[in-house]
Parts: sequence; C-alpha cells; structure tokens
Amino acid sequence: MTRLDQAQCLTYTGKISDGLQYATDTITSLTESRRQGIITLRAQEITRELPDRERKSALARDLDELLALTAGKDKAGS
Repeated sequence: MTRLDQAQCLTYTGKISDGLQYATDTITSLTESRRQGIITLRAQEITRELPDRERKSALARDLDELLALTAGKDKAGS
C-alpha cells in the first residue's frame, strides 16, 4: 500500500511516467493472491485519477491491463 501511495504521489506531482512505472513494478512484484482485493482497487485509483490524455499512454494502458487480469481472477475466485 505504501508503494502505491508513493506511485500516486509521483503521478499527482506530474511525474506520471515514473508513478505508473512504480505502480506497475509494485503490482508485478506481488504474487497473484496478494494483488487481489484492496491492492488492485488502490492501483486502479491511480489510473482513474490521471488526466484523459495520460490515461491513453502506453504505461497507463499496460497497468490497466495488468489490473484487469488480476480483477478478473479475483472475480473468478469469488
């Protein structure tokens, strides 16, 4: 959670690429079971809060795809 907070701070202060990369690195460093639930929801907040033009960047799309996969597995396991 702390690493995702740091990623969000980076994006908020205009270091969007750094923040997105940090969030992606954080998510991929976790096991699938640790990614699910609040961690995925917290990471999704980061991309939702981006300006529209930044949400279309490759880094944002990659993070969204990673989170969608995790969220899909979470729903399948419910």
